[in-house]
Amino acid sequence: MNWQYFILGCIGCLIIYFVYGYFSKRHYFQMLSLFYRENKTDEFLERLNSLPSKIFFTYKVRQLMRIDAYMAKKDYEALNEIFAYLDKTGLRPGDRYTVLQKEVIAYADNGQNEQAVKALQSMEEMLPKFKKDVEHYRSMYDESKYIVAIKVQKDGQYAEDLVKIARETQMPVVKGMYFFKASQSYYLRGDMKMCKNRLSDAYDNLKETVYGEQIKMIIDNGELSKIMDIAI
Repeated sequence: MNWQYFILGCIGCLIIYFVYGYFSKRHYFQMLSLFYRENKTDEFLERLNSLPSKIFFTYKVRQLMRIDAYMAKKDYEALNEIFAYLDKTGLRPGDRYTVLQKEVIAYADNGQNEQAVKALQSMEEMLPKFKKDVEHYRSMYDESKYIVAIKVQKDGQYAEDLVKIARETQMPVVKGMYFFKASQSYYLRGDMKMCKNRLSDAYDNLKETVYGEQIKMIIDNGELSKIMDIAI
């Protein structure tokens, strides 16, 4: 009889585990859709404070999820608080590396140049430690290096590299992001013809995203200097 109770208890635990996992995954993808597809940033942040989110996600995970939303809102005060918390928190190497990349982007966009360079240096120090998915992490580092060059150093030296990457990738959004960074690089060089051409390429690939309208306004108004105010 005791064995029967034990087996029933195990079965019950397994059922709870799978049910919890199912609803946790469903909630996670609903949250991702809310922010990345529906562009409802405020609602996304509000729902991260809801009871289901607190049940399914730890505080640390919710902080990680908040980063992109606050970056979209350009709420650098909130981002600084999150980064300060996460920098003192134990994270898996891949998560730590991703947070460092977000720091580079946010700090560079907010003019916190020393912090941006420091985060990039930390990425460089971590890079040799990755033995799997090396190309993925190298790509993340290179993207951050381009951002520091454009936003911090005001240097367009990687323009051709960015165009090459854009033309080789098959993903429209990624293609558009690299064309946009190339456009910024040509602007910094003072090559306005190439800047306009690459900005047009960026719009062709990003017009269905949240950046499309901003890019179109710049193209229509001929205000190329405003491309330096957009963080993609």
